[in-house]
Amino acid sequence: MSKNIQIAIIIVCCISGIFAANKSFDVTKIFNSVNHTVLAGYMNTTKNATSSMFYHMFSPQGLTFDNSKPLVVWFQGGPGCSGWVGSLLEIVPFSINSVNGTMQTSYNQFNWARDNNLLFIDQPFGVGYSSAGNGTAPNTTEGAADQVEVFLDELFQTYPKLKSNPLFIS
Repeated sequence: MSKNIQIAIIIVCCISGIFAANKSFDVTKIFNSVNHTVLAGYMNTTKNATSSMFYHMFSPQGLTFDNSKPLVVWFQGGPGCSGWVGSLLEIVPFSINSVNGTMQTSYNQFNWARDNNLLFIDQPFGVGYSSAGNGTAPNTTEGAADQVEVFLDELFQTYPKLKSNPLFIS
């Protein structure tokens, strides 16, 4: 199966909600040429579990998420811009290029995941693949920050090793 089809499948799965809240899925095989573990999923960020934030993470090169490398959380402007922008176009271990009219991935030698865990979040609710569910999206920066705080608490419960790693917000 071509990488384009695999990437399209993962995007369709995200849109259709196949990824359950507080679950992550190892999507490394899609990016098997980059030697990083790649996870994608949703985290509940409200008590009633109807709202969830979509995220995806890249491990440092050659490692899993059980490591002591820094966690870099990438915010693509806003709040209100999907983390996919920075992920697909800027700092991840691969680049998407058009070669003779065919989309292909290649290694990005300038990626930030060589020595860091990279985390991308679609925030706040209603942005990208994040869902407000029955709740409402925040209309202030403070409201969005509150959601990210809850998200990080849930993330560190799911991946407790990352809690003790240095944290950088970018």
